[in-house]
Amino acid sequence: MLVMALLAMALVATLWLSTAATADSYHLENARKVVRSLTERSEGLSRAVATLETAPELARRARELGMVPAGDPARLIVRPDGTVTLVGEPRRAVAPAPPPAPVVAAVQPPPTIPPAAAPVSPAQPVPAPAAPAAPVVPAQ
Repeated sequence: MLVMALLAMALVATLWLSTAATADSYHLENARKVVRSLTERSEGLSRAVATLETAPELARRARELGMVPAGDPARLIVRPDGTVTLVGEPRRAVAPAPPPAPVVAAVQPPPTIPPAAAPVSPAQPVPAPAAPAAPVVPAQ
């Protein structure tokens, strides 16, 4: 009898461990799917950042903000004895001339057609025009 009870407990423990392992494998698979999707998103964002950090893209965005190229800047050279020498000529950055505005042909709006009157059936009587309202005189 004791042996039968031990065998039954061992069987129950084996079934419980097997079920727990199966449930854990489902959780692990779901976690792997989440990791895979987050990794793909991270890689996509990294590519987007790399694209936005390229020199042509930075130059385009700087132009959109109204920035202009500085050209060849002047430099100050500080010598060991403390004297400063100016190399180059300092100049103000000048914006290039804006491109000519595109010629847009004037587009005439379509003519407006007044709404059609509601059709009147010959069997229906034509309503009489409303009488003007009497003016209201304030009491004094």
